[in-house]
Amino acid sequence: MPPEVVDAISRLEGQSFVREVEWFAELPSTNDYALARGAERALPLPRLIWAERQTAGRGRGDHTWWSSSGALTFSLLIDGPALGLPPASWPQLSMVSAIAVADALQQFLPEDRIALKWPNDVHVLCASGGDGSSAASGGTADSDRQPVSRKICGILVEPVTGVPGRLVIGIGLNVRNSLHSASAELRSQAVSLVELLPQPPTLPLMLCALLQAWVRAAQDLAAGRMDLAARWSRQCLLRQREVQWSLWERTATGICRGINPQGALVIEREGRLETYWGGTVRLL
Repeated sequence: MPPEVVDAISRLEGQSFVREVEWFAELPSTNDYALARGAERALPLPRLIWAERQTAGRGRGDHTWWSSSGALTFSLLIDGPALGLPPASWPQLSMVSAIAVADALQQFLPEDRIALKWPNDVHVLCASGGDGSSAASGGTADSDRQPVSRKICGILVEPVTGVPGRLVIGIGLNVRNSLHSASAELRSQAVSLVELLPQPPTLPLMLCALLQAWVRAAQDLAAGRMDLAARWSRQCLLRQREVQWSLWERTATGICRGINPQGALVIEREGRLETYWGGTVRLL
């Protein structure tokens, strides 16, 4: 185990809300491992499962999470009610976790470059090249270019089967992993901090910053201090833009008006505001 990881684990177990940390050089999926561990009722919680590399990371539905060395990939195994988070708040946890990631990233990037994509992704606004540069080509002025958003983080929240109250919050954040070996399609959709910063944070530093932001956000949610709709609106990628929501065979197209206080997507269609849970949404 690298010395900086040993130091980070010691700090987390001694000074944070995390009771125990399990670190692995490689795991198929931190969420799968955490879900299996969560069935052990006597397990000290909250628990952090941290893998240097995932070989079979998962996203929502049938999506996979591509991961290479240098990505920050971990899962939090928690008892929701023990943290003041009743079942009614669980549908909001993916959004609250995304807000925490955005808050942590603001230590390294300007707030207006970080965007939240409903319900569980964090994006960064980039120049068309994706590396954050603004070099002009073909005489096109930089001010004429529209930034594009690229995904930097994905979140997956899952309940532990058979143990009421236990949840797994999986987070994958591109920090020091180069996307050069990824497919051309993925390179056009994703970005890593190593492409945006001359000196990206180390994984232990990023992890500690993210966990601090997460517990603050979770405490705000538990105490009723978080205005979820207003906080999301501040960095909402989709707000005031035409989107298409879909779930199985159902689709809905309209103008995104943010989210409601419970975390549902709000779309204006033919002058009416409609709310949507689950599914996926894309810009048109």
